[in-house]
Amino acid sequence: MQYKDYYKILGVDEKADDATIKKAFRKLAKEYHPDKNKGDKKAEQRFKEISEAYEALSDKEKRQKYDALRQGFHGGNNAEFDPSQYGYRWSQPNSNSGYTYTSYSGGGDFSDFFDMLFGNRSNRFTGAKRQGFSGFDGFSRQSAGQDVEATLEITLEEGYHGGKKRIAIDIGGGRKTLDINIKPGMMEGEKIKLKGQGAQGGDLYLKVKLQSGAYRMERLDLIKELKIMPWDAALGATIQIPTLEGKAKVKIPAGANGGQRIRVSGKGYQNRQGKRGDLFIQVIIDNPKELNSEQRALYQKLKEAARAKRT
Repeated sequence: MQYKDYYKILGVDEKADDATIKKAFRKLAKEYHPDKNKGDKKAEQRFKEISEAYEALSDKEKRQKYDALRQGFHGGNNAEFDPSQYGYRWSQPNSNSGYTYTSYSGGGDFSDFFDMLFGNRSNRFTGAKRQGFSGFDGFSRQSAGQDVEATLEITLEEGYHGGKKRIAIDIGGGRKTLDINIKPGMMEGEKIKLKGQGAQGGDLYLKVKLQSGAYRMERLDLIKELKIMPWDAALGATIQIPTLEGKAKVKIPAGANGGQRIRVSGKGYQNRQGKRGDLFIQVIIDNPKELNSEQRALYQKLKEAARAKRT
């Protein structure tokens, strides 16, 4: 197997204190995080190595055990390493080993070297998949304190109105079905804490992700595209539109252009502090794909009238 120089991976001295190690890890993890480098396999592998190195060096007992081995091995990072020469008995895990392991954001396992030195980590990172209930997806992340963090997807309507929602999640190899309470006005990135629902009695943190659906959200403002016929754009019209609170009427001014935004005051999203945005209707002129003879004749007259006006 290959030896891992955890100090070199994090770019710190072997005498570095806990604060220095933590600072180095945070800097590298931010740079190589899978969410920032989607599709980059090299960055994903680097992120795994960084996570593995921090796992080994941030724990006092693990670091002492690693340092004791390191003193007797003088090869560099990824050098060939024979565990039997250092009193270790280890065999490669296989499909019958009795455990599965999935890392955060769909990565893989820690290295064989880590397994050999510290044994099976069980499920430090546990994949959390959709399990028959809407609104939950992604990967959960278990911290050293056994707390678990996962993503909770909700619609803008659910976030605005709040209410009860049922989810199912796999944590530590077991599936839980939970009823959660969504407070009205929850924003993207806010967390719902479920005490005692994490791994081994830890807490579960659900990080809110708002699904755009029929709207696009800009802070507290909502943008909704509205297709209108060219004659409504030219002559103006009053059109009924859906909002988070039901139907509302919006006046399209005469001479509206494609891409123009019409503001509907106070009909946007409202956060938990009571601050509310506006709804903006973005005009899309929807030309008919087919014209009957009467419509074609009218369009021809309009074209001729416009041409005569220019001359």
